[in-house]
Amino acid sequence: MVRRRVAFIASTGRTATMSMATTLDSLPRVAAFHEGHHPGDPPTPHLPLINLQNGPAWHDEELANRTVVERRDDATLGAAAPGADLVVDVAFYNAPLLGALARQHPTAPLLVVFRRCETFVRSATIVDGEDRQPAGWPEPAKTLTDRERFVELGRLRPHPSSAAAAAWPTWSGVQRNIWLWHAVNSRLTALVDELPQAASVFFEQLAAD
Repeated sequence: MVRRRVAFIASTGRTATMSMATTLDSLPRVAAFHEGHHPGDPPTPHLPLINLQNGPAWHDEELANRTVVERRDDATLGAAAPGADLVVDVAFYNAPLLGALARQHPTAPLLVVFRRCETFVRSATIVDGEDRQPAGWPEPAKTLTDRERFVELGRLRPHPSSAAAAAWPTWSGVQRNIWLWHAVNSRLTALVDELPQAASVFFEQLAAD
């Protein structure tokens, strides 16, 4: 069996990961997927989706490991891109799975894309109308579409036993997205420091370049 090289990109959200996947996929013999979808065929997932697993996996390391073993193993990644030498999985929802991805693919490069708090919170969701790519929490009073309700099923939230969970019902969308930014950034920063195959870049740096 041919063992293709694989790489993973995770982010704190709203970091142009779709554009990254499109750019990487344009390179020779590289296949890049954005949250399971190929940039040239967005309606059809080529990798098993993890929309519903990433939220619970945030608090459950065993579930994170099982999700990666079942949905991001070498065979699954290779079958999605049989002609590629390098397969790149780009996704915001890789953040809860990054440690598990490193364990399953110990030689795979990992890139984390950070974004600063203020610009993330400002862009995490839209106030009116359907947000087709929601990274953050909407205002609690917003009437959600079916798509937005589905995405919310897997969105990251505080552990039920935490003080943040107790305060959650009183928080606005802005407060919830500040919590989201801090929680994801804190975990990803620790993983970048811990994992030798991990590197990081700021979205603002990419945008400036």
